[in-house]
Amino acid sequence: MKIESHADGSFEKRLSRRKFVGQGAAMAMAFSIVPRHVLGGPGFVPPSDKVNIAFIGVGSQGLRVMLHFLKEPDVQGVAVCDPNKSSADHPQWDTHEFCKSVRSLLGVDTGWDWLSPDQPIQLTHSLRVTSGVAGREPCQQIVNAYYGAQKTSGKYSGCAAYSDYRELLEKQKVWMQSWCARRTICTRRCPRRR
Repeated sequence: MKIESHADGSFEKRLSRRKFVGQGAAMAMAFSIVPRHVLGGPGFVPPSDKVNIAFIGVGSQGLRVMLHFLKEPDVQGVAVCDPNKSSADHPQWDTHEFCKSVRSLLGVDTGWDWLSPDQPIQLTHSLRVTSGVAGREPCQQIVNAYYGAQKTSGKYSGCAAYSDYRELLEKQKVWMQSWCARRTICTRRCPRRR
């Protein structure tokens, strides 16, 4: 830095171009430090490479499919949709199936017992299974808990819940996942309505 004196006796500090560019680059570098989960890299998928999915029809089978999709690193569950708010009459194929599946997804050993009340359900004259809790609110809690477990704060509330898929299509820009009668997973791109 040069100090120049003027005829009137005052002094002025001058900054060289090289020093100015160097300090500017250092400031730009300081403000551009971005967390690894935003940029991607080994073990991280950047948000721009994730597909936003809405889970439509989250009864017993839709819950099972949703749990498998949440495990995919390039999927972001943003909404659930089901006309049923919550009920405990969904068939489980194993005792405590829903509870065990959610615990496995979240990597915990306790909690979520309310998903498997295990009341008997007579599906046919020869097939008796136990009941499980499913619907839009339990599935919303599962999605929020899954993404909350990945954050340092432990909290996440980015999953919306809808009772009508038409409302979901108006408000979200997503891929839909629904469990069809032919036992196939149907997905389609939903353009945002203007």
